[in-house]
Amino acid sequence: MKVIKCKKCGKEYPKDTKFCSECGTHLKDGIVGFFIAILFLYFAVEVATALLPNLIVSSISYYKYGQDFLYEALMALVILIVMLLSRNSYVFTQKSEKFNKSLLLGWPFLILAFIVLFESVASLEEFNFFNCLNLVLFCFTIGIYEEFLCRGWIQNEFLEKYGSTKKLVIRSIFLASLIFGCIHFFNLLAGQTFFETLTQVIHATACGFFLGTLYYRTKNIWAVIVLHAFWDFAIFLGEHSLIRECSTGVATTLIIIDNVFGLSVFSVFYIVMAIILLRDCDFGETKTKLDTEKETDRKSVV
Repeated sequence: MKVIKCKKCGKEYPKDTKFCSECGTHLKDGIVGFFIAILFLYFAVEVATALLPNLIVSSISYYKYGQDFLYEALMALVILIVMLLSRNSYVFTQKSEKFNKSLLLGWPFLILAFIVLFESVASLEEFNFFNCLNLVLFCFTIGIYEEFLCRGWIQNEFLEKYGSTKKLVIRSIFLASLIFGCIHFFNLLAGQTFFETLTQVIHATACGFFLGTLYYRTKNIWAVIVLHAFWDFAIFLGEHSLIRECSTGVATTLIIIDNVFGLSVFSVFYIVMAIILLRDCDFGETKTKLDTEKETDRKSVV
């Protein structure tokens, strides 16, 4: 039962009680405080709506990652529209695990991301708030675009097409992860070397396999998006204080070897953790659940 406390003597009463029997204070005499709170909230919203648009626009226009954010935001918008038009909106709300538990199940990803984040923070020469703001927006939109595309849409389509046995589920997750990895071949257009890009594709495929397994296990796309965005943020933060044109270039042999070794260890770790996570999955009901939820969504749209 909800209670109300007397502000003067501290005694508690049922919610509908009007006066305190001890001191006679009116228990609902909080209209002034309520009015002040509403007034404060109104001014806070007014200030936010007046300042934030200019702040974000100036940040995007004059600081690093602004154009990257706009591009990824456009791609994220496109894939969200495609998901809705193809009547896959069940992905937006479908969950078999809560957000916080889904994040905890992704602990291998979080541990490696924190290690990379620590290294990135240690390498910072200076900190720029607007660069960081753009980077946060940029990474979050990357997570939305790539996770809804590769996990929410492509992986679910493979699962519905191939079936729900353990072997077929693993095949579906792998194919979606392979597509996710191959997307990174487009980085060749940004000036990356083929070897560097190939290494990135292999690592992204292994990373995608873990994220795909986590999504299959939890059905919580938002937790997977946050993990993906956090990982990208940890990586990109290392070049946060660098000029864009100086953040890429010809790496020394030692740097290449170190990079390949690190990504190889990470890739093996992701695959092993994904296999362990798959052991706790229920493979018998996956297709039925997806079909049922998708059919319900289609009927609601029609």
